[in-house]
Amino acid sequence: MNFVKYELDKKKIFLVDMSRERTRPFSELAQKALHTFLDQGKRILLINNRSWWSAWMMCHDCGHIPQCDHCDISIAWHKDMHWSFFGICHICKTQYEAKTLCSSCHTENVSLYGMGNQQLQNKLEAEFGVKSLLVESSVANSAKKISQLDHHLSTQNPQVLVWTSLLGNSCEIWRPDLIIVISADSLLHSPHYSASWNNFCFLDWLISWYECEHVILQSYDVEDTSIISACWHDLTGMKKRELKRRQDLNYPPFTEMCLLLYKHEIEENLFWTTHKLYQELLYLRDKYEMNDLEIYATPPLVYKIYGKYRYHIVLKWGGLRNFMEAAYSKLRIAQRGFKIDREPQSL
Repeated sequence: MNFVKYELDKKKIFLVDMSRERTRPFSELAQKALHTFLDQGKRILLINNRSWWSAWMMCHDCGHIPQCDHCDISIAWHKDMHWSFFGICHICKTQYEAKTLCSSCHTENVSLYGMGNQQLQNKLEAEFGVKSLLVESSVANSAKKISQLDHHLSTQNPQVLVWTSLLGNSCEIWRPDLIIVISADSLLHSPHYSASWNNFCFLDWLISWYECEHVILQSYDVEDTSIISACWHDLTGMKKRELKRRQDLNYPPFTEMCLLLYKHEIEENLFWTTHKLYQELLYLRDKYEMNDLEIYATPPLVYKIYGKYRYHIVLKWGGLRNFMEAAYSKLRIAQRGFKIDREPQSL
């Protein structure tokens, strides 16, 4: 059995271990539930954090993954209204033509990976014979558009909705009978030091907000505390574990943190400027004998954006404010082109 069942009040929550499943994107349990609920004419809400067709393309021969020319991320692949593929960078919005040959080794052995909502919608129609409503950010990114969406839901009454977690709170009229989260651990794969807490908050809200009795959470990490805590609606326990983790790793609220970001079109200039300030900060720390102050330099998750390379200097300490006031005046950090984030939410 690849799932664990939790019972919370009148709700039945099924946590499915996708590492033991061969079917994609639906587990065996989710497939059975879809057939059953669709046959009964009930409403189904699918949560998937990918709004495109496929997240990336990869060559099976050399492993090459096409990336944006201006940003250090893979190209996401969409289908237009004529069902033709095109690529797009989700940062700078540069569009690319679909190619059948690998740009590195020039073979034809390329495939698309990472099922997005467009492909999920197509699979629902092909496999289950149901047309779903795809809700993307472009149709729910303002109060007016959300009002129009609610009107559409109340008049058209679609049986299946597909949308991302960021849009999950925009629907107050349409109430599902079954909720399926395609990847309950997707919010954990980010550099936020609060990623676990954010994942818990979303799943806990999703389970408690809707009145439907059946929720299926698919995950590759079924032992993650944020997911299990959400299944039990254990807010107190999750808070206690999250605070303990932040205290052990010296994160806020147990310390102050500052992030210095530098960007440059020339990579050598980026390294030289960042390294120079890093050495000066270390010198100030030793001069003032602030031995508990943590200073380290690291590239961000996305190394290049809009054609500019980026590098971080991270500072962590309980008395960081006094140190930074001295560093601002002595090292002229802002005048040297560094962006200063005094309370960063992400690393």
